[in-house]
Amino acid sequence: MVPVKQGEAAPKFETLSAGKAVRVTFPDRIDTIILQSDPGTVQIDEQKTSAASALLLKRGGKMQIVNFD
Repeated sequence: MVPVKQGEAAPKFETLSAGKAVRVTFPDRIDTIILQSDPGTVQIDEQKTSAASALLLKRGGKMQIVNFD
């Protein structure tokens, strides 16, 4: 569930990496949530992580990955 203000477009959801990630596309940004129970490397948009959980933030032309373990 992703809250939006009245009148805003609802975000689009897309499953990636064989179900290990969900991309949420907003009008002004893209958030990709990575959750994996088995160790391994996941590559999304040329960004790699082997963390069990991570967040890939894309704002304009800038991309940042935040690992949580």
